[in-house]
Amino acid sequence: MRACSRWPPAWTAPESVKPTESRTQPNSAHCVAASKGPDLGAPARVRAGASGAGGQEAVLVTPSGVVLEAPTASVLWWEDDTLRLPPPRLPLLPGVTAGLIQERAVRHGIRVAHRERTLAALDGREVWLVNALHGIRPVTGWAGGELTAGPAPRAAEWREWLESLAEPPPDT
Repeated sequence: MRACSRWPPAWTAPESVKPTESRTQPNSAHCVAASKGPDLGAPARVRAGASGAGGQEAVLVTPSGVVLEAPTASVLWWEDDTLRLPPPRLPLLPGVTAGLIQERAVRHGIRVAHRERTLAALDGREVWLVNALHGIRPVTGWAGGELTAGPAPRAAEWREWLESLAEPPPDT
């Protein structure tokens, strides 16, 4: 797997993010899409709702509250020294960046595990939103003030590694 080209970036993304919760509906376009990006209007509408709630990004959860992903990013978090992701049996769209991070973790002997977690279970944990455009963005706060963002001691080193994979687009 190779990193997508990000040279030069189309716009400057925040290095960290403050998300809010957004519940998905069982028959929503998000649940039936095959890849991220075919309907860019839908993620924009979800993010606009997050902005209205005091967040910069939305974290999609199931009707029962299980964390899925963000509209255009994967959600990863750390529990002790284990990198966690939502189980692939959930309605998730594959993320290239999440895949690269998992591959690196395995190569470095870091345990990777899939677990169902609610937002409340992420309270105080290091949580990342990751995608090819923005790279790794640690969560620095949660809209609504009920949850505490954990420190992100791993983010800078992992971000540096990921950015080292970026290549300029080929000349055409």
